[in-house]
Order: sequence, then C-alpha cells, then structure tokens
Amino acid sequence: MTDTVVAFPKKHVLAEVFKGEGRDYAVFINRLHKGDSRLSHCFFYQDVLVKYMQHPDLYIT
Repeated sequence: MTDTVVAFPKKHVLAEVFKGEGRDYAVFINRLHKGDSRLSHCFFYQDVLVKYMQHPDLYIT
C-alpha cells in the first residue's frame, strides 16, 4: 500500500520562499511562483508587454 500526501502551501508561504530565493523569472512566472493561478486574468502595463515582444526568448520556458 502506498500513502500519498499532497500539500498546498498558503500564498504567503510561497511568497516568502520566493523572496528568499532572490531569483527573477519574469513577471508572469514570478506570479506563479508566488501562488497565483495560471487561469486568472493578468493585466500588464504597456512597457512590460513591449519588453516581452522584444525578447520573447527570455520569457518562454
């Protein structure tokens, strides 16, 4: 018999761990690492979108 444990840390815990790592994955990926949903609507300023369009290789994993 196999026991399975699934843990869902709270958003504030994810945010603390993310901050402690000190890494920058780009705006959208940063939000995911902090616990945001992939399916939620995200609004970005125009300059963020322009940056993405100029360097999509930095943001596509």
